Amino acid sequence: MRDVHTPAPPLLPLFRSAHQGQLLALVLLDPEAEHSLSDLARRLRVHHTTVNREVDRLETAGLLRSRRVGNLRLVRGDPTSPVLAEVRALALKTLGPAYVLAQELDRVGGIEAAWIYGSWAARAAGQPGPPPQDLDVLVVGTPDRNAVHRAARAAEERLGREVNALIRSPEAWATSADGFLTTLRTGPLVPIPVGREP
Repeated sequence: MRDVHTPAPPLLPLFRSAHQGQLLALVLLDPEAEHSLSDLARRLRVHHTTVNREVDRLETAGLLRSRRVGNLRLVRGDPTSPVLAEVRALALKTLGPAYVLAQELDRVGGIEAAWIYGSWAARAAGQPGPPPQDLDVLVVGTPDRNAVHRAARAAEERLGREVNALIRSPEAWATSADGFLTTLRTGPLVPIPVGREP
């Protein structure tokens, strides 16, 4: 688990830290859903105290709202915030593609794993360069190709940027015979949490 201060996210340095941006993207993905702090800590792979601190800041800023149910503190976007829609759009388009892609790809059967690669993954990893214009997605498994491309188009509409999906079999991904896949394995990859709640 990470609990060190992270710098501002390279994809959108308007947020105070990468943790804050990722927390906003995750919470605001579905504005109606409520999330417990422990669930957010687990999904973001950070300590509970880090999530608690960021939620306190964002609630003070009027972007999030929380309520207590027993020992649980449940968090969601504050629907009364006059800037919530804009912050949500920024967070999702810059820091939330993995979560949006997970939602769309979870509707497709036969996917074993998926990653974002290319310029978006490189910027997310902190590598300098121009802002990414599109998203390159590697899907490993035996899904219906048309269904994957429909999911990519749906994600495209939500994210406001082109999504290019590449499908490879588990066997092709496991071997090093394909030079392109070998190159992908050594570069930055951002996992898309398919097969579980993003």
